[in-house]
Amino acid sequence: MHHNLNHANSQLPCPCYGSVFSASGIVVNGPAQANLKTYSVKKEGDIFTIT
Repeated sequence: MHHNLNHANSQLPCPCYGSVFSASGIVVNGPAQANLKTYSVKKEGDIFTIT
């Protein structure tokens, strides 16, 4: 599923459940009770690899 980051306030709203997360995945407003899982990303030229 694809969702867009709100660049004005660096928040990611969940249209399914109404939770709001910070750009780093921390719950800003529930009902979510856990932060989003984060992954490390490596960039080589135009290629991004999740590590």
